[in-house]
Amino acid sequence: MPLVPVALPRGRLRDRLSNHRSPVQIDQTLRRLVWRARRRFIRAADHDPVVTLETPAPTPPTPASGNPWGRRLRTALAFVATLATLALGYGALVAFNSRAPLEVTVGGPPVQPGESNAVAAVVHILAYAPDTVLDEGEILFVPSGRSLRESMVRAGATSVAAAYIARAGPLQGRLDAALADARAAMAATPGPDRVAARDALRRFNDRLADGEARLDAGPAALAGLLRAAADACDVQSADLAAMAAQPSLLAAPAVDARMAQARGVAWGWALILRGALRDAPDLASTLSVEASIPLEAMGEIAERQPLFLFNVEEAAPFAPAHVAEAAAEFARAAAGARALASALDRQAP
Repeated sequence: MPLVPVALPRGRLRDRLSNHRSPVQIDQTLRRLVWRARRRFIRAADHDPVVTLETPAPTPPTPASGNPWGRRLRTALAFVATLATLALGYGALVAFNSRAPLEVTVGGPPVQPGESNAVAAVVHILAYAPDTVLDEGEILFVPSGRSLRESMVRAGATSVAAAYIARAGPLQGRLDAALADARAAMAATPGPDRVAARDALRRFNDRLADGEARLDAGPAALAGLLRAAADACDVQSADLAAMAAQPSLLAAPAVDARMAQARGVAWGWALILRGALRDAPDLASTLSVEASIPLEAMGEIAERQPLFLFNVEEAAPFAPAHVAEAAAEFARAAAGARALASALDRQAP
């Protein structure tokens, strides 16, 4: 039996079609309307629906949110890395603020004609004191260990000055009164009177310039001074080698203080030996090569001041062995000083 067209309200059909924007949905709506008309007017018609709803596409699974413990671990690692970076930067500021620079390669203190360069070097050493005024190398509101390091440098250099004053004097004859005052000031209790010794040495240098005093600057005296420097370097080398035998990544405060004292010893002997060689230009010109070895080694020790002081083994690939290297430099300085003393002995009359 043919289908009979059914007139549906135009407004209703328009509303239904307007509510379905997708072409698939419009087609399904039209099929559903035709099926309803067949059921109403054709009773014997197949009542199976002519519209089959399409199976909706499966909804993709929601991605897993991840392991919450993994996120927490990454957050904790980032936090620890940030703290370590800040701590390293702050430690670098503190270390930079604690530096105590020493200069050896520049020319010695100025002297007048007739004065001793070695005595002027001792005066310069005794005048060394920590700077109480903030300079451009210091940083405000950052802790500083500069005064501690400078006090240890001063202690090491003062011991060198005392050793020189104890040896200085004329080859023969009576000891000069100014030099005797300097020895008494260095032997004062409870500690050396550096100011009095410095003033006495200045008077002694003035008397040398005026010809009122004498100072032995011959090969034998210079060789004896070099052997005294070599003995002092051997002591420093042995002490630092003992500390290097118990390695640690960063040097302990006691090791850092001992290194500062060793720098003072090397600085003092480098200045004094350089001045003593200037007092004997004829000898220095013939032994310039031999003299360069101990002076260079002592200068390396005095001027070297790394930002972080490491005390690892010499074979450690991850950090420099600063303490062990200083011990080796002191041993080289001692050997060079003894070689120079032997060369002077051969030139002695």
